[in-house]
Amino acid sequence: MIRPNACIQCRNPSLPFSAASLLIHLGRAVQPGNGAGVLSCIVALLNGYTVIVGRRIGEFMAHVIVCGLGQVGFRCTMLLRQLGIPVTVVTTEDKRGFKKIVQEAGAIVQIADARDIDSLRLAGLSEARALLAVTSSDLANLEIAMDAVESGATCRVVIRLGDQTLAARLHRESGIDRTLAMSMVAAPSFAAAALDPSVLGAFEWRGEQYTLVRTDSPSADDIGLADDLVAHRREATAAPRRSTRPRISFQQFAGSIPGSLKVAFLLISLLAMASIMVFHLGMKLSLIDSLYFVVTTLTTTGYGDINVGRESWILKLYTCVMMVLGSAGVAVVYSIITNYIVSTRFDELAGKQRVNVSGHVIVVGLGNVGRRTVEYLRHMGIEVVAVDTDASARDRRMLPDSVHFLVGDGREVDVLERAGVHRCSAVISVTDNDATNLSTGLSAKKIKPSLRAVVRIFDASFARKVEGVLNIDAALSASKLSAPSFVAAALGEGLVYSFVEDGLLKVIRDDEGRLGFEELELA
Repeated sequence: MIRPNACIQCRNPSLPFSAASLLIHLGRAVQPGNGAGVLSCIVALLNGYTVIVGRRIGEFMAHVIVCGLGQVGFRCTMLLRQLGIPVTVVTTEDKRGFKKIVQEAGAIVQIADARDIDSLRLAGLSEARALLAVTSSDLANLEIAMDAVESGATCRVVIRLGDQTLAARLHRESGIDRTLAMSMVAAPSFAAAALDPSVLGAFEWRGEQYTLVRTDSPSADDIGLADDLVAHRREATAAPRRSTRPRISFQQFAGSIPGSLKVAFLLISLLAMASIMVFHLGMKLSLIDSLYFVVTTLTTTGYGDINVGRESWILKLYTCVMMVLGSAGVAVVYSIITNYIVSTRFDELAGKQRVNVSGHVIVVGLGNVGRRTVEYLRHMGIEVVAVDTDASARDRRMLPDSVHFLVGDGREVDVLERAGVHRCSAVISVTDNDATNLSTGLSAKKIKPSLRAVVRIFDASFARKVEGVLNIDAALSASKLSAPSFVAAALGEGLVYSFVEDGLLKVIRDDEGRLGFEELELA
Protein backbone atom coordinates (compact mmCIF):
# COMPACT_ATOMS: atom_id res chain seq x y z
CA MET A 1 0.00 0.00 0.00
CA ILE A 2 1.33 3.46 -0.86
CA ARG A 3 1.80 5.49 2.26
CA PRO A 4 1.66 9.29 2.46
CA ASN A 5 4.93 11.19 2.93
CA ALA A 6 6.92 8.36 1.31
CA CYS A 7 9.54 9.52 -1.17
CA ILE A 8 9.27 7.91 -4.56
CA GLN A 9 12.52 7.24 -6.37
CA CYS A 10 13.19 10.02 -8.86
CA ARG A 11 15.82 12.54 -9.86
CA ASN A 12 14.28 15.23 -7.63
CA PRO A 13 15.23 14.35 -4.02
CA SER A 14 12.79 16.82 -2.53
CA LEU A 15 9.77 15.65 -4.48
CA PRO A 16 7.27 14.09 -2.07
CA PHE A 17 4.91 11.34 -3.06
CA SER A 18 1.93 13.17 -4.50
CA ALA A 19 -0.11 13.49 -7.62
CA ALA A 20 2.71 15.59 -9.06
CA SER A 21 5.30 12.85 -8.60
CA LEU A 22 2.97 10.29 -10.10
CA LEU A 23 2.47 12.54 -13.14
CA ILE A 24 6.20 13.01 -13.55
CA HIS A 25 6.81 9.24 -13.61
CA LEU A 26 3.89 8.65 -15.92
CA GLY A 27 5.16 11.45 -18.14
CA ARG A 28 8.53 9.77 -18.45
CA ALA A 29 6.85 6.49 -19.28
CA VAL A 30 4.28 7.83 -21.72
CA GLN A 31 6.22 7.86 -24.98
CA PRO A 32 5.03 6.66 -28.38
CA GLY A 33 4.88 2.85 -28.34
CA ASN A 34 5.84 2.65 -24.67
CA GLY A 35 2.66 1.17 -23.22
CA ALA A 36 4.78 -1.31 -21.26
CA GLY A 37 6.48 1.57 -19.50
CA VAL A 38 3.17 3.00 -18.33
CA LEU A 39 2.04 -0.39 -17.13
CA SER A 40 5.33 -1.02 -15.30
CA CYS A 41 5.11 2.34 -13.59
CA ILE A 42 1.54 1.81 -12.41
CA VAL A 43 2.19 -1.80 -11.35
CA ALA A 44 5.24 -0.78 -9.39
CA LEU A 45 3.36 1.98 -7.59
CA LEU A 46 0.37 -0.21 -6.81
CA ASN A 47 2.53 -3.10 -5.57
CA GLY A 48 4.15 -1.14 -2.82
CA TYR A 49 7.24 0.10 -4.57
CA THR A 50 7.31 3.11 -2.25
CA VAL A 51 6.72 1.53 1.13
CA ILE A 52 9.50 2.96 3.24
CA VAL A 53 8.41 6.03 5.15
CA GLY A 54 10.78 8.97 5.00
CA ARG A 55 13.35 7.36 2.71
CA ARG A 56 15.53 9.96 1.00
CA ILE A 57 17.24 9.85 -2.36
CA GLY A 58 20.64 9.68 -0.63
CA GLU A 59 19.72 6.24 0.56
CA PHE A 60 18.73 5.18 -2.95
CA MET A 61 22.10 6.26 -4.26
CA ALA A 62 23.66 3.21 -2.50
CA HIS A 63 20.92 0.68 -3.06
CA VAL A 64 21.29 -2.75 -4.68
CA ILE A 65 18.77 -4.17 -7.14
CA VAL A 66 18.10 -7.90 -6.71
CA CYS A 67 16.30 -9.54 -9.63
CA GLY A 68 14.52 -12.72 -8.60
CA LEU A 69 13.11 -13.76 -5.23
CA GLY A 70 13.85 -17.47 -5.14
CA GLN A 71 16.07 -19.10 -2.54
CA VAL A 72 19.24 -17.29 -3.71
CA GLY A 73 17.53 -13.94 -4.23
CA PHE A 74 15.88 -14.11 -0.83
CA ARG A 75 19.13 -14.89 0.99
CA CYS A 76 21.04 -12.20 -0.90
CA THR A 77 18.37 -9.66 0.00
CA MET A 78 18.41 -10.59 3.67
CA LEU A 79 22.20 -10.42 3.84
CA LEU A 80 22.25 -7.00 2.19
CA ARG A 81 19.63 -5.72 4.62
CA GLN A 82 21.64 -7.10 7.53
CA LEU A 83 24.56 -5.07 6.20
CA GLY A 84 22.33 -1.97 6.25
CA ILE A 85 22.29 -1.64 2.46
CA PRO A 86 18.99 -0.53 0.84
CA VAL A 87 17.59 -3.17 -1.50
CA THR A 88 14.99 -3.10 -4.25
CA VAL A 89 13.77 -6.52 -5.35
CA VAL A 90 12.30 -7.00 -8.81
CA THR A 91 10.41 -10.25 -9.18
CA THR A 92 7.57 -11.56 -11.30
CA GLU A 93 5.96 -13.57 -8.51
CA ASP A 94 6.13 -14.51 -4.85
CA LYS A 95 5.95 -18.30 -4.86
CA ARG A 96 7.48 -18.99 -1.46
CA GLY A 97 6.05 -16.12 0.56
CA PHE A 98 9.42 -14.34 0.70
CA LYS A 99 7.96 -10.96 -0.26
CA LYS A 100 6.50 -10.23 3.17
CA ILE A 101 9.71 -11.30 4.95
CA VAL A 102 12.02 -9.07 2.91
CA GLN A 103 9.60 -6.14 3.16
CA GLU A 104 9.61 -6.49 6.94
CA ALA A 105 13.41 -6.43 6.74
CA GLY A 106 13.21 -3.06 4.95
CA ALA A 107 13.53 -4.09 1.30
CA ILE A 108 11.33 -2.69 -1.45
CA VAL A 109 9.60 -5.28 -3.62
CA GLN A 110 8.54 -4.42 -7.15
CA ILE A 111 6.34 -7.03 -8.84
CA ALA A 112 7.51 -6.75 -12.44
CA ASP A 113 9.58 -8.51 -15.09
CA ALA A 114 13.21 -7.51 -14.69
CA ARG A 115 13.80 -8.33 -18.37
CA ASP A 116 11.86 -5.16 -19.11
CA ILE A 117 14.39 -2.33 -18.95
CA ASP A 118 11.64 0.05 -17.80
CA SER A 119 11.20 -2.10 -14.68
CA LEU A 120 14.91 -1.76 -13.95
CA ARG A 121 14.80 1.99 -14.51
CA LEU A 122 11.84 2.23 -12.16
CA ALA A 123 13.88 0.30 -9.60
CA GLY A 124 16.57 2.99 -9.78
CA LEU A 125 19.09 1.39 -12.13
CA SER A 126 20.85 4.66 -12.88
CA GLU A 127 21.52 5.34 -9.17
CA ALA A 128 22.06 1.72 -8.06
CA ARG A 129 25.25 0.52 -6.46
CA ALA A 130 24.93 -2.98 -7.94
CA LEU A 131 22.57 -5.22 -9.88
CA LEU A 132 22.18 -8.88 -8.88
CA ALA A 133 20.41 -11.07 -11.46
CA VAL A 134 19.78 -14.30 -9.56
CA THR A 135 16.63 -15.83 -11.02
CA SER A 136 16.54 -19.59 -11.66
CA SER A 137 16.86 -19.05 -15.43
CA ASP A 138 20.30 -18.49 -16.98
CA LEU A 139 18.79 -16.88 -20.06
CA ALA A 140 16.68 -14.49 -18.00
CA ASN A 141 19.69 -13.46 -15.91
CA LEU A 142 21.75 -12.93 -19.05
CA GLU A 143 19.03 -10.84 -20.67
CA ILE A 144 18.65 -8.69 -17.55
CA ALA A 145 22.40 -8.08 -17.37
CA MET A 146 22.73 -7.27 -21.08
CA ASP A 147 19.84 -4.79 -20.89
CA ALA A 148 21.45 -3.11 -17.88
CA VAL A 149 24.85 -2.85 -19.59
CA GLU A 150 23.31 -1.62 -22.85
CA SER A 151 21.37 1.07 -20.99
CA GLY A 152 24.66 2.56 -19.80
CA ALA A 153 24.29 1.64 -16.13
CA THR A 154 27.45 2.28 -14.13
CA CYS A 155 26.65 -0.11 -11.28
CA ARG A 156 28.33 -3.49 -10.77
CA VAL A 157 26.49 -6.26 -12.59
CA VAL A 158 26.63 -9.73 -11.06
CA ILE A 159 24.62 -12.61 -12.46
CA ARG A 160 23.87 -16.20 -11.61
CA LEU A 161 24.93 -18.40 -14.54
CA GLY A 162 25.29 -22.19 -14.47
CA ASP A 163 27.07 -22.49 -17.83
CA GLN A 164 30.66 -21.66 -16.95
CA THR A 165 31.87 -21.94 -20.55
CA LEU A 166 29.51 -19.13 -21.44
CA ALA A 167 30.50 -17.31 -18.27
CA ALA A 168 34.17 -17.26 -19.32
CA ARG A 169 33.27 -15.69 -22.65
CA LEU A 170 31.05 -13.08 -21.01
CA HIS A 171 33.93 -11.86 -18.86
CA ARG A 172 35.94 -11.18 -22.00
CA GLU A 173 33.24 -9.85 -24.28
CA SER A 174 30.68 -7.98 -22.14
CA GLY A 175 30.39 -5.42 -19.41
CA ILE A 176 29.19 -7.96 -16.85
CA ASP A 177 31.42 -7.73 -13.79
CA ARG A 178 31.00 -11.22 -12.36
CA THR A 179 29.19 -14.46 -13.13
CA LEU A 180 28.71 -17.04 -10.41
CA ALA A 181 27.12 -20.49 -10.41
CA MET A 182 25.42 -21.54 -7.19
CA SER A 183 26.62 -25.10 -7.78
CA MET A 184 30.28 -24.07 -8.21
CA VAL A 185 30.25 -21.99 -5.02
CA ALA A 186 28.45 -24.60 -2.91
CA ALA A 187 29.85 -27.90 -4.23
CA PRO A 188 33.34 -27.62 -2.64
CA SER A 189 31.71 -27.13 0.77
CA PHE A 190 29.60 -30.27 0.31
CA ALA A 191 32.70 -32.24 -0.63
CA ALA A 192 34.77 -30.77 2.19
CA ALA A 193 32.06 -31.54 4.76
CA ALA A 194 32.23 -35.19 3.73
CA LEU A 195 36.00 -35.34 4.11
CA ASP A 196 36.66 -33.28 7.23
CA PRO A 197 34.15 -32.11 9.88
CA SER A 198 36.38 -29.20 10.91
CA VAL A 199 36.21 -27.52 7.48
CA LEU A 200 34.36 -24.17 7.41
CA GLY A 201 34.26 -23.93 3.63
CA ALA A 202 36.21 -24.59 0.46
CA PHE A 203 37.17 -22.68 -2.68
CA GLU A 204 39.45 -22.69 -5.71
CA TRP A 205 42.08 -20.02 -6.23
CA ARG A 206 44.62 -19.86 -9.03
CA GLY A 207 44.05 -23.49 -9.99
CA GLU A 208 44.54 -24.81 -6.44
CA GLN A 209 41.93 -26.18 -4.05
CA TYR A 210 41.76 -24.67 -0.54
CA THR A 211 39.75 -25.43 2.57
CA LEU A 212 39.07 -23.01 5.41
CA VAL A 213 40.03 -24.40 8.80
CA ARG A 214 40.89 -23.09 12.23
CA THR A 215 44.21 -24.19 13.60
CA ASP A 216 46.81 -22.99 16.09
CA SER A 217 49.64 -24.69 14.21
CA PRO A 218 49.38 -23.90 10.49
CA SER A 219 51.67 -25.65 8.03
CA ALA A 220 54.12 -23.91 5.72
CA ASP A 221 51.64 -24.11 2.81
CA ASP A 222 48.75 -22.63 4.78
CA ILE A 223 47.72 -19.02 4.11
CA GLY A 224 46.87 -17.10 7.25
CA LEU A 225 43.73 -15.00 6.99
CA ALA A 226 42.76 -13.92 10.51
CA ASP A 227 43.81 -15.13 13.96
CA ASP A 228 43.54 -18.93 13.76
CA LEU A 229 41.69 -18.98 10.42
CA VAL A 230 43.81 -20.32 7.56
CA ALA A 231 43.32 -21.39 3.96
CA HIS A 232 44.76 -24.88 3.72
CA ARG A 233 45.89 -26.00 0.28
CA ARG A 234 44.79 -29.53 -0.52
CA GLU A 235 47.10 -31.59 -2.67
CA ALA A 236 45.37 -32.69 -5.84
CA THR A 237 46.13 -36.11 -7.31
CA ALA A 238 45.58 -37.23 -10.86
CA ALA A 239 42.33 -39.08 -11.28
CA PRO A 240 43.12 -42.48 -12.82
CA ARG A 241 41.10 -43.41 -15.86
CA ARG A 242 38.71 -46.19 -14.97
CA SER A 243 39.06 -49.28 -17.14
CA THR A 244 36.10 -50.03 -19.37
CA ARG A 245 36.53 -53.74 -18.61
CA PRO A 246 34.42 -54.97 -15.72
CA ARG A 247 36.18 -55.73 -12.45
CA ILE A 248 35.65 -59.40 -11.65
CA SER A 249 35.50 -60.81 -8.16
CA PHE A 250 34.75 -64.44 -7.31
CA GLN A 251 31.53 -63.51 -5.50
CA GLN A 252 30.30 -61.48 -8.48
CA PHE A 253 31.28 -64.23 -10.91
CA ALA A 254 29.59 -67.00 -8.92
CA GLY A 255 26.49 -64.92 -8.33
CA SER A 256 26.02 -64.18 -12.04
CA ILE A 257 25.96 -67.86 -13.13
CA PRO A 258 22.45 -69.31 -13.55
CA GLY A 259 21.72 -72.35 -11.37
CA SER A 260 21.20 -74.71 -14.34
CA LEU A 261 24.63 -73.84 -15.74
CA LYS A 262 26.23 -74.39 -12.36
CA VAL A 263 24.73 -77.91 -12.25
CA ALA A 264 25.88 -78.66 -15.81
CA PHE A 265 29.40 -77.41 -15.06
CA LEU A 266 29.53 -79.55 -11.91
CA LEU A 267 28.44 -82.70 -13.84
CA ILE A 268 31.04 -82.14 -16.55
CA SER A 269 33.74 -81.63 -13.92
CA LEU A 270 32.76 -84.92 -12.30
CA LEU A 271 32.81 -86.62 -15.71
CA ALA A 272 36.31 -85.30 -16.36
CA MET A 273 37.62 -86.51 -13.00
CA ALA A 274 35.99 -89.92 -13.50
CA SER A 275 37.45 -90.18 -17.02
CA ILE A 276 40.94 -89.48 -15.73
CA MET A 277 40.65 -92.47 -13.40
CA VAL A 278 39.09 -94.66 -16.14
CA PHE A 279 41.93 -94.04 -18.58
CA HIS A 280 44.52 -94.27 -15.82
CA LEU A 281 43.30 -97.76 -14.88
CA GLY A 282 41.97 -98.99 -18.24
CA MET A 283 44.81 -97.83 -20.49
CA LYS A 284 47.57 -97.92 -17.88
CA LEU A 285 48.35 -94.23 -18.44
CA SER A 286 49.95 -92.01 -15.83
CA LEU A 287 47.70 -89.48 -14.15
CA ILE A 288 49.32 -86.66 -16.14
CA ASP A 289 48.84 -88.53 -19.43
CA SER A 290 45.25 -89.33 -18.46
CA LEU A 291 44.58 -85.66 -17.70
CA TYR A 292 46.16 -84.67 -21.03
CA PHE A 293 44.05 -87.23 -22.95
CA VAL A 294 40.82 -86.18 -21.23
CA VAL A 295 41.40 -82.46 -21.87
CA THR A 296 42.25 -82.96 -25.57
CA THR A 297 39.21 -85.21 -25.95
CA LEU A 298 36.74 -82.96 -24.13
CA THR A 299 37.88 -79.91 -26.09
CA THR A 300 37.75 -81.94 -29.34
CA THR A 301 41.38 -81.08 -30.02
CA GLY A 302 42.66 -84.69 -30.31
CA TYR A 303 46.29 -84.73 -31.44
CA GLY A 304 46.16 -88.51 -32.04
CA ASP A 305 49.25 -89.29 -30.04
CA ILE A 306 47.05 -91.14 -27.54
CA ASN A 307 43.96 -93.02 -28.76
CA VAL A 308 41.71 -95.97 -27.92
CA GLY A 309 42.00 -97.70 -31.31
CA ARG A 310 43.42 -100.88 -29.81
CA GLU A 311 41.46 -100.82 -26.57
CA SER A 312 38.32 -102.81 -25.65
CA TRP A 313 34.93 -101.91 -27.10
CA ILE A 314 33.73 -100.77 -23.69
CA LEU A 315 36.52 -98.22 -23.45
CA LYS A 316 35.83 -97.06 -27.02
CA LEU A 317 32.14 -96.62 -26.24
CA TYR A 318 32.97 -94.69 -23.08
CA THR A 319 35.29 -92.44 -25.07
CA CYS A 320 32.52 -91.68 -27.60
CA VAL A 321 30.12 -90.72 -24.83
CA MET A 322 32.78 -88.55 -23.23
CA MET A 323 33.47 -86.73 -26.51
CA VAL A 324 29.78 -85.91 -26.98
CA LEU A 325 29.41 -84.74 -23.44
CA GLY A 326 32.71 -82.88 -23.69
CA SER A 327 31.51 -80.79 -26.65
CA ALA A 328 28.42 -79.83 -24.68
CA GLY A 329 30.56 -79.10 -21.64
CA VAL A 330 32.86 -76.74 -23.52
CA ALA A 331 29.82 -74.89 -24.88
CA VAL A 332 28.45 -74.57 -21.36
CA VAL A 333 31.73 -73.16 -20.03
CA TYR A 334 32.02 -70.67 -22.90
CA SER A 335 28.41 -69.58 -22.41
CA ILE A 336 29.01 -68.99 -18.69
CA ILE A 337 32.05 -66.80 -19.33
CA THR A 338 30.46 -64.91 -22.22
CA ASN A 339 27.24 -64.39 -20.25
CA TYR A 340 29.14 -62.89 -17.34
CA ILE A 341 31.30 -60.54 -19.39
CA VAL A 342 28.48 -59.31 -21.64
CA SER A 343 25.88 -58.95 -18.89
CA THR A 344 28.34 -57.19 -16.60
CA ARG A 345 29.24 -54.74 -19.35
CA PHE A 346 25.59 -54.05 -20.14
CA ASP A 347 24.86 -53.64 -16.43
CA GLU A 348 27.67 -51.14 -16.20
CA LEU A 349 26.35 -49.17 -19.18
CA ALA A 350 22.88 -49.23 -17.64
CA GLY A 351 24.21 -48.35 -14.19
CA LYS A 352 23.05 -51.58 -12.57
CA GLN A 353 26.41 -53.12 -11.68
CA ARG A 354 27.93 -53.65 -8.26
CA VAL A 355 30.91 -51.45 -7.52
CA ASN A 356 33.97 -53.14 -6.10
CA VAL A 357 35.85 -50.22 -4.51
CA SER A 358 36.56 -49.07 -0.96
CA GLY A 359 37.23 -45.81 0.88
CA HIS A 360 35.14 -43.97 -1.70
CA VAL A 361 32.44 -41.30 -1.44
CA ILE A 362 28.91 -41.94 -2.73
CA VAL A 363 27.22 -38.90 -4.31
CA VAL A 364 23.45 -39.25 -4.78
CA GLY A 365 21.82 -36.87 -7.27
CA LEU A 366 23.46 -35.69 -10.49
CA GLY A 367 22.08 -32.19 -10.82
CA ASN A 368 24.36 -29.18 -11.07
CA VAL A 369 25.44 -29.35 -7.43
CA GLY A 370 25.94 -33.12 -7.58
CA ARG A 371 28.09 -33.03 -10.69
CA ARG A 372 30.24 -30.19 -9.36
CA THR A 373 30.69 -32.08 -6.09
CA VAL A 374 31.81 -35.17 -7.99
CA GLU A 375 34.29 -33.12 -10.03
CA TYR A 376 35.74 -31.52 -6.91
CA LEU A 377 36.18 -34.89 -5.18
CA ARG A 378 37.86 -36.42 -8.23
CA HIS A 379 40.18 -33.44 -8.48
CA MET A 380 41.26 -34.26 -4.94
CA GLY A 381 41.90 -37.87 -5.96
CA ILE A 382 38.93 -39.29 -4.04
CA GLU A 383 37.22 -42.36 -5.56
CA VAL A 384 33.58 -41.50 -6.30
CA VAL A 385 30.43 -43.51 -7.04
CA ALA A 386 27.63 -41.37 -8.50
CA VAL A 387 23.98 -42.48 -8.12
CA ASP A 388 20.94 -41.09 -9.93
CA THR A 389 17.46 -42.39 -10.65
CA ASP A 390 17.76 -41.38 -14.30
CA ALA A 391 19.98 -43.61 -16.45
CA SER A 392 20.21 -40.81 -19.01
CA ALA A 393 20.85 -38.06 -16.46
CA ARG A 394 21.80 -34.85 -18.26
CA ASP A 395 25.04 -34.47 -16.37
CA ARG A 396 26.08 -38.15 -16.56
CA ARG A 397 27.92 -37.68 -19.85
CA MET A 398 29.91 -34.85 -18.27
CA LEU A 399 31.29 -37.02 -15.46
CA PRO A 400 35.00 -37.85 -15.44
CA ASP A 401 35.81 -41.29 -16.87
CA SER A 402 37.11 -42.37 -13.48
CA VAL A 403 33.68 -42.08 -11.83
CA HIS A 404 31.43 -45.10 -11.38
CA PHE A 405 27.77 -44.45 -12.21
CA LEU A 406 24.80 -46.38 -10.84
CA VAL A 407 21.10 -46.07 -11.65
CA GLY A 408 18.75 -46.29 -8.70
CA ASP A 409 17.07 -44.59 -5.78
CA GLY A 410 19.64 -43.72 -3.13
CA ARG A 411 17.05 -44.35 -0.42
CA GLU A 412 16.94 -48.07 -1.23
CA VAL A 413 19.24 -50.40 0.66
CA ASP A 414 19.98 -52.50 -2.44
CA VAL A 415 21.16 -49.45 -4.38
CA LEU A 416 23.40 -48.31 -1.53
CA GLU A 417 24.85 -51.82 -1.23
CA ARG A 418 25.54 -51.91 -4.97
CA ALA A 419 27.35 -48.59 -4.50
CA GLY A 420 29.53 -50.18 -1.80
CA VAL A 421 28.10 -48.37 1.21
CA HIS A 422 29.70 -50.89 3.59
CA ARG A 423 33.14 -49.87 2.31
CA CYS A 424 32.62 -46.12 1.67
CA SER A 425 33.78 -43.22 3.84
CA ALA A 426 30.88 -40.85 3.21
CA VAL A 427 27.53 -40.39 1.48
CA ILE A 428 26.51 -37.01 0.01
CA SER A 429 22.88 -36.65 -1.08
CA VAL A 430 22.24 -33.54 -3.19
CA THR A 431 19.03 -34.24 -5.10
CA ASP A 432 16.41 -31.52 -5.56
CA ASN A 433 14.18 -33.02 -2.87
CA ASP A 434 14.80 -32.45 0.84
CA ALA A 435 12.89 -35.59 1.90
CA THR A 436 14.87 -37.77 -0.52
CA ASN A 437 18.19 -36.36 0.72
CA LEU A 438 17.23 -36.86 4.36
CA SER A 439 15.98 -40.41 3.75
CA THR A 440 19.15 -41.28 1.84
CA GLY A 441 21.38 -40.01 4.61
CA LEU A 442 19.47 -41.86 7.32
CA SER A 443 19.43 -45.10 5.29
CA ALA A 444 23.19 -44.92 4.79
CA LYS A 445 23.82 -44.24 8.49
CA LYS A 446 21.63 -47.19 9.44
CA ILE A 447 23.70 -49.52 7.25
CA LYS A 448 27.06 -48.09 8.34
CA PRO A 449 26.89 -45.76 11.37
CA SER A 450 30.56 -44.76 11.11
CA LEU A 451 30.30 -43.08 7.68
CA ARG A 452 29.75 -39.33 7.29
CA ALA A 453 26.32 -38.38 5.95
CA VAL A 454 26.06 -34.98 4.24
CA VAL A 455 22.67 -33.91 2.87
CA ARG A 456 21.35 -30.94 0.94
CA ILE A 457 18.44 -29.14 2.61
CA PHE A 458 16.93 -26.11 0.87
CA ASP A 459 15.54 -24.51 4.06
CA ALA A 460 18.51 -23.38 6.15
CA SER A 461 16.51 -23.26 9.41
CA PHE A 462 15.31 -26.82 8.83
CA ALA A 463 18.91 -27.83 8.08
CA ARG A 464 19.98 -26.67 11.55
CA LYS A 465 17.22 -28.77 13.11
CA VAL A 466 18.29 -31.80 11.08
CA GLU A 467 21.85 -31.55 12.35
CA GLY A 468 20.69 -31.03 15.92
CA VAL A 469 18.09 -33.79 16.15
CA LEU A 470 18.75 -36.47 13.52
CA ASN A 471 21.76 -38.68 12.93
CA ILE A 472 23.12 -36.51 10.10
CA ASP A 473 26.67 -35.17 10.16
CA ALA A 474 26.08 -32.10 7.99
CA ALA A 475 22.91 -30.58 6.50
CA LEU A 476 23.79 -27.79 4.07
CA SER A 477 21.78 -25.35 1.99
CA ALA A 478 23.33 -24.60 -1.42
CA SER A 479 21.58 -21.23 -1.60
CA LYS A 480 22.78 -20.26 1.87
CA LEU A 481 26.34 -21.30 1.01
CA SER A 482 26.36 -19.31 -2.23
CA ALA A 483 24.46 -16.15 -1.22
CA PRO A 484 27.41 -14.56 0.67
CA SER A 485 29.55 -14.85 -2.47
CA PHE A 486 26.89 -13.17 -4.62
CA VAL A 487 26.61 -10.33 -2.10
CA ALA A 488 30.37 -9.92 -1.75
CA ALA A 489 30.76 -9.91 -5.55
CA ALA A 490 28.18 -7.12 -5.76
CA LEU A 491 30.08 -5.05 -3.21
CA GLY A 492 33.58 -5.26 -4.65
CA GLU A 493 36.14 -6.71 -7.05
CA GLY A 494 38.30 -9.80 -6.77
CA LEU A 495 35.95 -12.10 -4.88
CA VAL A 496 37.40 -15.54 -4.11
CA TYR A 497 35.02 -16.82 -1.44
CA SER A 498 32.66 -15.52 1.21
CA PHE A 499 30.84 -17.03 4.16
CA VAL A 500 28.92 -16.04 7.28
CA GLU A 501 30.21 -16.82 10.77
CA ASP A 502 29.50 -15.36 14.20
CA GLY A 503 27.32 -12.54 12.85
CA LEU A 504 29.96 -11.45 10.35
CA LEU A 505 30.14 -11.61 6.58
CA LYS A 506 33.69 -12.77 5.94
CA VAL A 507 35.08 -12.08 2.50
CA ILE A 508 38.23 -13.44 0.88
CA ARG A 509 39.44 -11.47 -2.14
CA ASP A 510 42.30 -11.69 -4.61
CA ASP A 511 44.37 -8.63 -3.76
CA GLU A 512 46.90 -8.39 -6.58
CA GLY A 513 47.98 -12.02 -6.33
CA ARG A 514 47.52 -12.32 -2.58
CA LEU A 515 44.56 -13.43 -0.53
CA GLY A 516 42.98 -10.50 1.28
CA PHE A 517 40.44 -10.88 4.09
CA GLU A 518 37.75 -8.55 5.41
CA GLU A 519 34.85 -8.81 7.84
CA LEU A 520 31.54 -6.97 7.58
CA GLU A 521 29.23 -6.84 10.57
CA LEU A 522 25.70 -8.11 10.13
CA ALA A 523 22.86 -6.53 12.07
